[in-house]
Amino acid sequence: MSARVFSVLKLAGASYLLYIAWNMWREAGTLDIHQNSTETSLTKIIIKAIAINLLNPKLTIFFFAFLPLFVSNGSASPTMDMILLSAVFMGITLIVFALYGILASGVSAYLVNSSKAVKRLQQAFAFILVARLRVIYEATTCPRTRLRVQMVLLSQDGYSVEEIAKITRKSDDTVRYWLHRFQQGGCSGWLEAPHSGRPAEITASIETFLHECVPQSPRDFQINRPGWTTALLAKLVKRRFQVSVSDECIRQHLQHVHAVCRRPTWTVKHLAQQQAGYAQKKGHFHAY
Repeated sequence: MSARVFSVLKLAGASYLLYIAWNMWREAGTLDIHQNSTETSLTKIIIKAIAINLLNPKLTIFFFAFLPLFVSNGSASPTMDMILLSAVFMGITLIVFALYGILASGVSAYLVNSSKAVKRLQQAFAFILVARLRVIYEATTCPRTRLRVQMVLLSQDGYSVEEIAKITRKSDDTVRYWLHRFQQGGCSGWLEAPHSGRPAEITASIETFLHECVPQSPRDFQINRPGWTTALLAKLVKRRFQVSVSDECIRQHLQHVHAVCRRPTWTVKHLAQQQAGYAQKKGHFHAY
């Protein structure tokens, strides 16, 4: 019975925490350190604090696991000892949390009344933000994400929308759009939604196969050619995976496996015949 009650308590606490998280997620607007004109009543604050503590299973586990260690085995009234220890604990907690509140109130009053402190705080946030943006700019391999980070960095440096548009060669509306996305969603605002269209024909297994094929000779795959071409690779992919892909598709995906396509070097036959050892090379080639 006690295990079932405890499970119900845990589910109720989790549901209430999810409710608080949902309210925080829906909260809109920017951070405002100035005093708010609408104040929450003391009764609502007390009720909310009691609900959070009663529905938090960690406190219940703490009281039942930690406090009995200080109750003597020969105590005449262990229940009263538990109540006394709980009261002492709550009194100490009240004093400590009250000190936290007084300290937070003093810091808040200092920030509200000191423009210099507000400026320093904003500068610290800006420094952290710029450092984070530079890390993303250096680490990302997506050119679109890098361009969007560049827009924000230029905005942080004091450039106007028109100047950023000229530097990045984008329209003013595009710059405003991505700056607004960053203000609303932070770094996650740069993430692109999934694109519509058919799935890619070159799968991860085909890319791995291409990565293994390119360093080898076509003759290792029963293809009588001295070197690879995109057409040969397309035929090999079709033979191995039963997937038809174009030569251009192969060329684009070869870049993902760090392979480079070059134009073949054409040789005029009558000039090649004048070279020493041509007959031996020709005979050696037909021997395959």
